Amino acid sequence: MSLARCFILCFIFFPVSSATHAQTDSGDSYTLKGDIKGISDGIIKLSYSDVKGNWVVDSVNIENGHFQINGKISEPTFARLQLQNESDTLDELNQIFLFLEIGDMMVHLVHNNFKDAIVKGSRSHSLLSEHEGSKEDLAYSIDSLKSKLSAVRDSSFIGSETERKRIVDDLIKQISGLIDLIQAIDLQFVKHNKDEVVSAFLLWFHVDKMDIDTVEYYYNYLDPLIQNTHYGKEVSKKMFEAKNIAVLNVGDIAPNFLLTDSNGISFSLDSLWKDSFVILDLWATWCIPCMEMAPLLQEISEQYANDELRVVGVSFDFNEQKWKSEISKNGNGKWKHALLGVTSDESKDFIGLFNIASIPAYILIKKGGIVLGKYEMLDREADSGLFVDLEKYLREN
Repeated sequence: MSLARCFILCFIFFPVSSATHAQTDSGDSYTLKGDIKGISDGIIKLSYSDVKGNWVVDSVNIENGHFQINGKISEPTFARLQLQNESDTLDELNQIFLFLEIGDMMVHLVHNNFKDAIVKGSRSHSLLSEHEGSKEDLAYSIDSLKSKLSAVRDSSFIGSETERKRIVDDLIKQISGLIDLIQAIDLQFVKHNKDEVVSAFLLWFHVDKMDIDTVEYYYNYLDPLIQNTHYGKEVSKKMFEAKNIAVLNVGDIAPNFLLTDSNGISFSLDSLWKDSFVILDLWATWCIPCMEMAPLLQEISEQYANDELRVVGVSFDFNEQKWKSEISKNGNGKWKHALLGVTSDESKDFIGLFNIASIPAYILIKKGGIVLGKYEMLDREADSGLFVDLEKYLREN
């Protein structure tokens, strides 16, 4: 299983820090050389979070199908390598995730098929790739179930609405079971590979989906040196926050927040949920799963238009023009939109207040501001939680 397939379709993580930096001068040197079949020029971009939590981005030119990126890191570091396109949006066909290592690395790429990249010189990358390969059958099973789910939801489905709902619920139950199994396999890897940075990374990857006692149980298996890596420290930070800092949970009063819409008009969130149900749609144009979920929000908005439901799109885009263009192009300008960006203090405050680790994410709020549900890691074929809860609460109110 390619790393791109596993991680980009599951999570788009926010940078730990709101700052964006060029290459750092601290740490030890790495060199990433590469070649790309199918193109001779262009720009290749490498991005990752360094040990200080800064979001590092480095871009270099492709010359005659070759490129070289030099930098410094302090430990094996998970990174995204992507071909920069004209619109500077995320292109799933031309991006991979890889573990950078100190020293010399080589990556062989094919244009529009980065998922089959060959990476040499990174032990951590090889270890994680082998582990992801062990879950490939499960991933294909999930894809198959999602295809069936999509077909059942299609308007051409023959059968009663009761039968459709029964099949949908059963398929979602199967998908959830396989996702839980993948997590269990990852945690067993952590347990049996206590001296690998990859283990700390996998635990960090799952930390927001586990209760704190389970996180602590597996964290204690890690070697002290691994606990002291960037990913180990991030897990430790999450455990501390869970024990000592109040976070937003279902049943809590949602925090109020002042936003500015796409027309430059300020509005507060509490002004919306005074007399309406509210869905906060947290997204960005660079987030592929977010864009795949956009039609779902359109359906929800149209289906419940007469049920006092408001949708508010909160974007973490870098570019205001691309954000406005996407709103206009996809017809989702019918609800309110606000741009927070990624690097602003405002976005950092919002992420902290609403306890969001990844996008796409959705928060369902009832009249009066009570949080009814938080939905992360959704995709177009596994979205029933939001639909089911919304229908239930609208019926009750």
